[in-house]
Amino acid sequence: MIERMRKHFPDNHRTRLLYHRIKAVCAYVCLWWRIRLCVKKTIPHIGITGTDGKTSCTLLTGHMLAALGYRVGLFSGEELRIGDQRFPNMTKRTTLSPRSLWIRYRRMIIADVDVVVIEVSSHALTQWRVLGVPFTHGVLTNLSHEHLDYYGTMDAYASSKSLLASLVSRAAVPFFVYDPSCLPFASRQPFVHTDRCVECQNLPYSHSLDFRWLQLTFDHQTLQIPFFHTIVLRNIAFVRHLLLSLGHTETAIFSSLAWIAPIPWRMERIIFDENRRIMIFIDFAVTPFALKSSLCTLRPLVTWRLMLVFGCTGWNHDRSKRPLMTQVAHQFADYVIVTEDELYGEPFSSIVADMNVPPSMTICQDREQAIQMAVRDMKEWDCLIVTWMWRLPTRNTAQWEVVRSDAACICASWQIYQQSHPSYDVSIAL
Repeated sequence: MIERMRKHFPDNHRTRLLYHRIKAVCAYVCLWWRIRLCVKKTIPHIGITGTDGKTSCTLLTGHMLAALGYRVGLFSGEELRIGDQRFPNMTKRTTLSPRSLWIRYRRMIIADVDVVVIEVSSHALTQWRVLGVPFTHGVLTNLSHEHLDYYGTMDAYASSKSLLASLVSRAAVPFFVYDPSCLPFASRQPFVHTDRCVECQNLPYSHSLDFRWLQLTFDHQTLQIPFFHTIVLRNIAFVRHLLLSLGHTETAIFSSLAWIAPIPWRMERIIFDENRRIMIFIDFAVTPFALKSSLCTLRPLVTWRLMLVFGCTGWNHDRSKRPLMTQVAHQFADYVIVTEDELYGEPFSSIVADMNVPPSMTICQDREQAIQMAVRDMKEWDCLIVTWMWRLPTRNTAQWEVVRSDAACICASWQIYQQSHPSYDVSIAL
């Protein structure tokens, strides 16, 4: 029945939306007898949503809360955490299914966590996957072009994101923080106009001389954090507002930044020469806004060419953004190879046709060959960035998952490259 419904109804059809909502209600009702004594409405429940940056913001929130002595329960697209235990999220879902979410939530509460942090996708809000979660705090990181195949318009997409504000507003002492660019959409919720809802304000910063660190300054103190992508500053600012609302001082918040760790696969250095002669990065940039941000961040580091290997996801992952991704790549990169990402059964030729790839870009369907080609064509003072959909060591091609790792492919290609360029004594970061 389910397969027949998937075949005959598109993802955004009312019938499928009704199915997801009934599924969420049934999961909540069926598991209620197991969780009714576990739901702790007295502890903070933080929901984080947005188009870009929500995974990074969720993980940073978990790191900083743990540094301040909290026992954290965390759901994200990258990992699940129960206190000191961490588990990789292997589902390829930003927000788990209702049944999986509530089963793990029960384990978190039994483990006596002090705070629950949940990364919430727009689909999870529309499909009621977080039905029953007693949110007390919310974050809206940003809104940009994404999932319009599902929602139809940016207006409808923004409305789905603003549902988190309505869920938070039901708390006894709610708190919501949002990016200023989201105000036209977020302000539709009456709660946004209260004093418990604030606009995010960034922290002053500077780059280290080698661009490997960001230096933050607060109250005559300077702290280096292991990031150079300035978007992380916005995420830190979100967490700062959350921690202030929980009663922590600015000094304690600033001190907790010393304990944060780099976010996996977010502008991660794979090959990095101290003199910046050769640099290779991996980044999770799957929207036009994220891709532009990544390329603009790397541009000041680049002496010669900024090289890019990227693709667009198949199936129902917003066909309308494909030409926009190509436009960003054409405008901000000097060398571009278009390759496959997650196909999910859609022909690669169909994806490329939607992307409107210009003649100046190279098309190579095999992702490993595309990476090998880019590494082989690198010259001194070049910088290469490879973007992809997921950090998992598998890639969906059609009916199965193929074992494939971009990081491993880059490392293997680099070792071959070094044989013909022995003067480049550059270490592999992994």
